[in-house]
Amino acid sequence: MTLVKSATIAMLALALGSASAIASPQGDCAQAGRKVSQALDANQQAPQYPDALKEAHNGRDFCLAGYYKIGLDHYANALKMLGADKG
Repeated sequence: MTLVKSATIAMLALALGSASAIASPQGDCAQAGRKVSQALDANQQAPQYPDALKEAHNGRDFCLAGYYKIGLDHYANALKMLGADKG
């Protein structure tokens, strides 16, 4: 019985470890948010800065509301407006 419990615990630990290694939509939003924040900091004189800032805020709001795809799209638009979408 102890061997079965040990094997079950080991499999559960492995499964949980694997699950945490998979990218999550929340993690994608957080990463995109950091990238946009850095791009905004580096491009404060960009002509489309105000619009990019609005897109960044929309991205944050949608991600926080659980609409990850829409949030990521807004973050991508912000990066594009700042010319930071390459690389």
